[in-house]
Amino acid sequence: MGANTQPAVKAALGAAYATACPWQALYSTPPGTTSGGVELAGGSPAYARRPATWSTGGTIATTGVFNCAAGSTVAGTGLHTAATGGSYQDGAALTPVATFSSQGTYSATLTVAVA
Repeated sequence: MGANTQPAVKAALGAAYATACPWQALYSTPPGTTSGGVELAGGSPAYARRPATWSTGGTIATTGVFNCAAGSTVAGTGLHTAATGGSYQDGAALTPVATFSSQGTYSATLTVAVA
């Protein structure tokens, strides 16, 4: 049986998760449980990780809009501790997989149930 978590506890869990996962990335391969996928690169304007802007509540979400180079395939998104480098924290496969024949943008939403 699941716990009947109080709203303040849900908010604290969400805030802790958001603090641990401040940067969102895109991958050309789905991420695993302990490491991200192959991160995108290139383009003009160039691909870069986006700051994760988290919603609040029992389910939190962040949506990043990313520049994608021609020839890019987007198959996953993940969370990292830094804008470059840093540690992989969490991620998910994206469906359907998106392929870019020309430079474009991709909007990826990652949702996490914290209670």
